[in-house]
Amino acid sequence: MTAWACAKLLITHLPLRAAIAAASMARIAVLAAQNLSNISWACAPRQYDNMPLLNAISSEARTRLNAEDMDFDAQGLSNTAWAYARMMVRDTPLIDAISAAAIRSLHSF
Repeated sequence: MTAWACAKLLITHLPLRAAIAAASMARIAVLAAQNLSNISWACAPRQYDNMPLLNAISSEARTRLNAEDMDFDAQGLSNTAWAYARMMVRDTPLIDAISAAAIRSLHSF
C-alpha cells in the first residue's frame, strides 16, 4: 500500500523507494498477485525502474501466471503490462506470460 500511495502522491523520496523495494524483494514469494501488480504500477509514474525489483516481480509473476491456479485477475494483468510498458522495460517473457494468461481467462472478462 505504501508504494501505491507514494506513486499516487508523486513522492520521489529515493531512500523511501529503495526501502520499499528492498522490503518487497525480501517478501516477493509471499506477496499476493495484487501486491505484485500494485508495486510494478507504483514504479511507473515516476519511472522508478529499479531493475532488481522489476526482475524479481517479473520472475515471481511468470511463475504464478504459468500455474494452473493463477491468482492474477484482469486488472492485475493489465496493470502489470501497463507498468512495464510505461517504464519502457522490455520483458518479453513476462509479456508472453501475461498474454497467455489473458487468453486462458478470456471467459472471465
